[in-house]
Amino acid sequence: MGCGWGAGRSFRADAAKGRITQVDATAFEHRFHQHFAALELADKQLLVALSGGRDSVALLFLLRFVCGARVLAAHLDHGMRANSGADAQWVAGLCRAWAIPLVTARCREAPHGEDAARRERYAFLQSAARVVQADRLVLGHHADDQAETVLFRVLRGTGVPGLAGMAPLGPGLLARPLLPFWRRDVACYARARQLRWRNDASNRELGYARNRIRLDLIPRIERTIAPAARAGLVRLAELARENEILVKQAVGGVTFEAIRTDGEAVILSRAVFRQNPILAPLLLRHALRNFGPAPGRVGTRMAVSFITDSPSGREFLLPGGV
Repeated sequence: MGCGWGAGRSFRADAAKGRITQVDATAFEHRFHQHFAALELADKQLLVALSGGRDSVALLFLLRFVCGARVLAAHLDHGMRANSGADAQWVAGLCRAWAIPLVTARCREAPHGEDAARRERYAFLQSAARVVQADRLVLGHHADDQAETVLFRVLRGTGVPGLAGMAPLGPGLLARPLLPFWRRDVACYARARQLRWRNDASNRELGYARNRIRLDLIPRIERTIAPAARAGLVRLAELARENEILVKQAVGGVTFEAIRTDGEAVILSRAVFRQNPILAPLLLRHALRNFGPAPGRVGTRMAVSFITDSPSGREFLLPGGV
């Protein structure tokens, strides 16, 4: 099915998939600008992660020419593909043409695997954001990426916080203004505005877990089980995020009773921990936030059990010597 562009044409939802199938470019820009304003990015200096792919190019165009934002771009050449150097040169040419400052780097050694590449990329982007004193580090994740992330985490046995997927803002300086938009709509918009981009052949390789989820697993689920699976996964993330907000509010409501500090010591109320078994793990993590990395799920469960059930005078050592 084509994009169906037409002046003044309104959105038409595909009931089978819960996605927009016809998008007017101006309407898309208006919706993006509204979301951009809601995220309070208008007066910020933004560093955009620019791979050269369609989504990041469309995002940069929207920020620069539709929203009039103060933007810079950052590009890391992983050296994982033979044509990665050509991608870097193309990105540099685009930024010159659009009068956008660009920060670049190249890995000395190509990372081994997608997880290592992701770590290298985020480390570079965070460093670049500090160097240019960016207020926000802007990524091109969209609604399809959100659905894929949630499903990936479900398959790995994530907890409720993991079901929330990626946040529009945070953690840290991160911002994702394309998150409410589907991949197909971004693609239609990019073609309507006659944008050019680089195609990364590795995005079609099934050797990567995320590619298998995107190219094989989700399409198969939508064909055979749940036609609106992507929309359902995005909705799950929204509900989980709302739940996290409520839980944090509940934790804040009992923190004063449950946790006291005495010099360098933290005093925990056994009674409050016993009265709030659901909140107890979060209360413990809150109490230990200034003492190094939070314990894992097993360590937290053991520590809560110790607090609520062990006789007085006993000691329990958490990882890190806490």
